[in-house]
Amino acid sequence: MQRRIAAMIVGAVSTAVVAACGHAQNAPQAQTPPATTTTTQAPLWSQLIRVTFPPGSKVGTSDDPAPPPPPGVIVPTLKPGEKIEVWTVPREIPDEVVDLRRQLPIYAAYDDLPWCVEDVLSTRDGSVQWAWGDDKQVLQVAVIAPLGKTNQRGSEVHITHFPDISCSKYLKE
Repeated sequence: MQRRIAAMIVGAVSTAVVAACGHAQNAPQAQTPPATTTTTQAPLWSQLIRVTFPPGSKVGTSDDPAPPPPPGVIVPTLKPGEKIEVWTVPREIPDEVVDLRRQLPIYAAYDDLPWCVEDVLSTRDGSVQWAWGDDKQVLQVAVIAPLGKTNQRGSEVHITHFPDISCSKYLKE
């Protein structure tokens, strides 16, 4: 049940982000948004957590302008304070999981947020999500197959900050 709900959360958030982000762009460097999209060989940094992604990765965020959703698609609205990044990464899921495990404190606190859960979303491709949280907020990182893109190599990393949900409520939903 927990795995199904976690997958539903990733799916709902992913649908919202794909619709909200519209298009991917190269990640900004050093916490400063670029004036134009540029290509670089340097590692790319997340704006939500302290991790890097390999050259060739692209990011869309909840701050990007949202195009209209496709007909029939209902896009959940982000609550104030919720932040999302969706990274398209050239690495396959198992390789990206290994790299993020090296960078993140799996099974330990992240900053002031206690460890919450690891959930294997698919044993077939190795998709996984991790969460840290307390009684006020949850930080979630999911490594999944590219959404809506059949036969595309690589992976997607969804990083989400939920400011108004507790870890215990997150586990129950």
